[in-house]
Amino acid sequence: MPDVYLLILDSVSTFMAKRGLPKTIAYLKDHMGAVQMEFLNKVGINSRPNGFPLMFGKSVEGGSRDLVGLPPLVPDWNDSVMCHKPLDRYHYMISEYSNAGYKIGHLRLGQYEDRNPFLMVILPAVYRNTSIHVQLEQKVLELMTHFDLHATLIDILKLQPSSNFSDISYRDMSPLSKGSSLFREWRGARNCRTLPIPSQYCLCQYNWTVIRDVEFQAEMGEFLVNELNQQLRNAGLKDKCQKQTYNTELSFEESEKKYSRANAMAFLN
Repeated sequence: MPDVYLLILDSVSTFMAKRGLPKTIAYLKDHMGAVQMEFLNKVGINSRPNGFPLMFGKSVEGGSRDLVGLPPLVPDWNDSVMCHKPLDRYHYMISEYSNAGYKIGHLRLGQYEDRNPFLMVILPAVYRNTSIHVQLEQKVLELMTHFDLHATLIDILKLQPSSNFSDISYRDMSPLSKGSSLFREWRGARNCRTLPIPSQYCLCQYNWTVIRDVEFQAEMGEFLVNELNQQLRNAGLKDKCQKQTYNTELSFEESEKKYSRANAMAFLN
């Protein structure tokens, strides 16, 4: 059984790695047969909700799928499952360092990079230039998620040893994992409609039309904040949270690819 090492560089996107680590990437590819996966799509807002699908194969963050005309994603685990001992009674300090770089900028490339973590896979020398190595290389431009990485780890641990890591046949990994192993053949289309990716993190590039009707923008902005305030009231948080008000929009666009009327609009405030 080969050892598995996970080296994690937090908050590094695919493009950022290419800009900041070109010599490292070149060395890993040229001397260690590394395969860089171009389209790993995050499924949560930051490291923590992406770590659960990677290590446990379970989602802890849901989200709308209006963009692809599907019902919302419901998390596999809630807070009570994830945390058995709340720290509410202990003293602690909150430090917030996350709102930096592409998370607060207006560049489209920055928004894209935030959704596309860096991923590189290196096989042990004995398995390079084998069938599973070929499968990796064939998936360089395929859309994938952390659930697929979990499925790959399960494949390494439970399934591949019996074939000495040579089985590349398609296999439904459920109930062990809801992803697909990178070492095996994949079937069907892979996009934000077929994979468990919330619409707000989707890497797929749809065509958008900017809506410039100022009155309509204001109407939708007021609708959004009224709905948000209602959600706070329903949750009993009215007196604990500041009342939300509409000021201005960052962008107001309509998707040209409409699976339903409900998903036609994307509004960012």
